[in-house]
Amino acid sequence: MSALDQLREAIRHGAHRITGTGTRMGFLPQWQGSALDVTGMTGIVQHDVDDQVVEVWAGTPVLELQAALRSHGQCLPFATDEELPQVVRGDYGTVGGLLAMALPHALVAQCGGPRDWTLGMTVVRTDGTVAKSGSKAVKSVAGYDAHKLFIGSRGSLGVIAKAVLRTY
Repeated sequence: MSALDQLREAIRHGAHRITGTGTRMGFLPQWQGSALDVTGMTGIVQHDVDDQVVEVWAGTPVLELQAALRSHGQCLPFATDEELPQVVRGDYGTVGGLLAMALPHALVAQCGGPRDWTLGMTVVRTDGTVAKSGSKAVKSVAGYDAHKLFIGSRGSLGVIAKAVLRTY
């Protein structure tokens, strides 16, 4: 059974709080139900260096993705810990958490936020349905950008499984 199928079955069988590395749990209300850990869904699915597009599993740690992108001279556009004052340093968590929380970052005025970098997404909705939205093209005419509804939704609409991101 694939990781996506396991996620789908887990969601279908009960309400869960989605957890990754736990870095943003303080922004969410208290939860008494079971936890759904997505940290096993990690890794880069596809990285097109020339088009500056990467498809990645949502459980991938952001710092791990940044390191992989850096080896190709690319990155997600936010300041690294070395460039930030000690007061605002910290763990960035997972890609899914970064998108689901959509918190501001140090370079948001210059580079935009997660909504601006996200080209597509595979999500598992709360009823267990797998849905895909967007594409790997920066200028897409595929219709509505339904994946952008999930950015900042804090897991209330479903679980982000994979994301297609534009790199810089």
